[in-house]
Formats: sequence, structure tokens, C-alpha cells
Amino acid sequence: MKIYSTRNVLGVFALNDTGKVLSFIPFRGNRLTKIGEKSLLDEERELIGKFSEEIIFEVDIEGFAHEIPNKAGEFLRLNPNHYLEEIGVERDSYNLKLREVCFTLAREKAKEALSERDKMVIEAVKTLDDLSETLNLLSERLRSWYSMHYPELSSKIDEHERYARFIVKYGRRENFNQTEISMGIDITEEQEEMLKDFANSILKLYEQKKQVEEFLDREINQVAPNLTYLVGSVLAARLMSLAGGLRNLAFMPASRIQLLGAEKALFRHLKRKAKPPKHGIIFQLPELKSSPWWVRGKIARSLASVLAIAARVDAFSGEFIGDKLKEKFEKRVKALESLKKVDKRGVKR
Repeated sequence: MKIYSTRNVLGVFALNDTGKVLSFIPFRGNRLTKIGEKSLLDEERELIGKFSEEIIFEVDIEGFAHEIPNKAGEFLRLNPNHYLEEIGVERDSYNLKLREVCFTLAREKAKEALSERDKMVIEAVKTLDDLSETLNLLSERLRSWYSMHYPELSSKIDEHERYARFIVKYGRRENFNQTEISMGIDITEEQEEMLKDFANSILKLYEQKKQVEEFLDREINQVAPNLTYLVGSVLAARLMSLAGGLRNLAFMPASRIQLLGAEKALFRHLKRKAKPPKHGIIFQLPELKSSPWWVRGKIARSLASVLAIAARVDAFSGEFIGDKLKEKFEKRVKALESLKKVDKRGVKR
């Protein structure tokens, strides 16, 4: 006689090949999160002790026979009400238990996903992008506001952070240059303090941005050292963010990595027959951005191929080979940049 065993939210069942319940051992204590584990549970050890025959499990446990699915699992799933009656459990009680297990497993999976360090890197780079966007918006507003008083300053100071520091330090234009004739209006002390406070708030955001950048540098150097060595911390983090994590990036082919961030252009090509994109976010790399336009596609393919290797090594090995990959990429760039431009007729110029 063959004995089949399967796990259920209530416990461990043992059935024969006709579907008769030979034994049922309920879970004791907090065993809900153990249902999906590929290891022998205490209740299954107890089951083995009850029978001399070999038990066929529905979970792939090393050293034991298994079938996926096996007959016990099929019987139980096809007619759960019959088996609930046999072990004396009401359907409503079973449904509540099933709901509890689903929520518990979902919480455990969520905790497991959030514990991955690459998720911290992804959130950090998204925060950095949000801070940059917010700072640009607020800085433009500060310039517009302060230009009512000192419009000439905008042409003298291009950098937003320096502009804000000037306002915090000097306030009114008279405190900086009393002889200059300005087209701006005069402001009161209250208006001056308001502008200073606003500028100071912007400077605090700049300080926060620097802290996030430092945090990102530290974290990504531990999570993906090879990717970081090749393209820098910010671009490496953005690639991971677009892919949905380091493991996802590692499973991507080089051709897909090459076009990450260029999805809209790719769909325009597929739908409206526009020109296909040659690169996505990797265009931010200086070696690619500054290269001659007629070899950018080849350089992008070369970069994507070394990035694919780096992502796989970072995700599964941890060995540092970033220097070798970068040397290989730089040699390829030099070789490609030495190529002469070729027109549509194949004539070199």
C-alpha cells in the first residue's frame, strides 16, 4: 500500500491511493510560515514513525520520495469539504484559518523582500531624484522672488546653491554693493527675513541631498561594487531601479540593459516605425555621451555587455572584476572611436 502525504493550513494529512484518510496531525504552535519550506517538519517526522511503508510527500524534501502533485494533495484540493468533515473541522473555521495563513505568508514575503539591501539603494536614488527636482523648482521660485529686489544677480550667479547662499549672507543688495544702481524695488526688513528664511530652507535641502548621495555611495559599493566601478554609484543605482532590483538586472540580456530608460522611444519605433533607440539611461555615462554619434550605438552595445556581466557577478558571486571589465570596455571604446565616419554609400570620410 502506498501512502501519500500533503501539507494543509490545518496540518499534515496521510492518505492512501483511494483517498482514505489514514492519519491527520494538526500543526502545533506557530507553524504557519513553515508550510512552504523544503524541509521535514516535526509533524511529518511523527507521521513517518506511525507507518512502516514508504511515504510519498508532495514537497521536494531531500532524502525522501516525492511527487508534485501527489494523490493526497489532489484528493484534498478536489473535495475539501469531505475531508474537513472527517477530521471534524467546520468550513467557516477552515476559511478563517486559510485567510490567516495567506496574510501571514504575504507579510513574511514582504519582510523578506524589504530586507534586501538593493531595495534601500533603489529608494535612495529615487529620493535623490525627487530632491533634485524639488530643489530646481524651489530655486527657480527663489530667483523669481529675489529678482524683484535685485534682478542683476541672476546673470552673475548661475549655480542655484551659491545664489541661495548669497541671499542668506547678504539679504538686501545694499549689504553687498552700495554703489551699484539696480532696477529692482526696495524691500522691508520683514520681506528680507522672509527671503533669507526661504533661501536657508533650500540650503538645508542641499545638505540633505549631499547626505543621501554619501549614503548611496556607501550602500551601492557594498551591494554592487562591479556595477559602481563601471558607471558610478548614481547611474548604477538608476539601472537597478529601472530593472526592479539587482537580481532582475542580472537576469536581463545585454540588449535589454542597453535600452533601459528608453521604453517610450522603443514603443514609438514599434508602433509608428520611428527610428529605433540606440541607448537608454546608460547615455549618461561620459564615455558614451562624448563619443562620435556614428559609433554611439556600438559603444552602447559594448557597455551593456560588460554591465550584464558585472550585474551577474554582483548578484551571484560577489567577486570583484570591475577593473578588468572597465579596461576591456575602454579598449573597445578607443578602437571604435578610431573608426572613420561612413556615409550611406559605404564611403569613409
